[in-house]
Amino acid sequence: MLDTEKIVQDLRDGKVIVLPTDTIYGISCLAFDADARARIAQIKDRNDEKKFVVLIGNTRQLFELGIFPNPVEQKLIKKYWPGSLTIAFTLELAVRFPDYPELCEMIQKTGPIVSTSANISGQNPARSIDEAKKMFGDQVDAYYNDGIRNDIPSTLVRTEGVKVKIIRQGAVHIDADFM
Repeated sequence: MLDTEKIVQDLRDGKVIVLPTDTIYGISCLAFDADARARIAQIKDRNDEKKFVVLIGNTRQLFELGIFPNPVEQKLIKKYWPGSLTIAFTLELAVRFPDYPELCEMIQKTGPIVSTSANISGQNPARSIDEAKKMFGDQVDAYYNDGIRNDIPSTLVRTEGVKVKIIRQGAVHIDADFM
């Protein structure tokens, strides 16, 4: 069982943490904390041009991010959220509403959070807290364990007009007749 109150406090305190999602372990911080996001990029040895995925606790939080989904995005949201589908709403912002009620409750308290796979860029994501600790050691402020995670990341898509373009195939398979 996750210590949700401790996680919420760590995030509010500007900490960088490793926590489970419904797909893989992620390195996370508050989405609007630029310093913590910069730390994550440094820890992961990540290219500055690569954007972070933002997790939300409910669809109303899209509006906090300044996102107003178009009709195709609305259809994706209705069919696949909560779940393992990340939608790139803009070139700068990709969002996912995870199918993990405990995590969503925390995000409802903190506001949107960044979550990027718990790995050094180019390596496989950590499937366990032990693997994450071996990769990051004390560079991360806290680790939260919830057992072994599968190693299949979310599917990443964006819309182009009325079409859905798959950027990264992951856990969700979009029906060929979706549109």
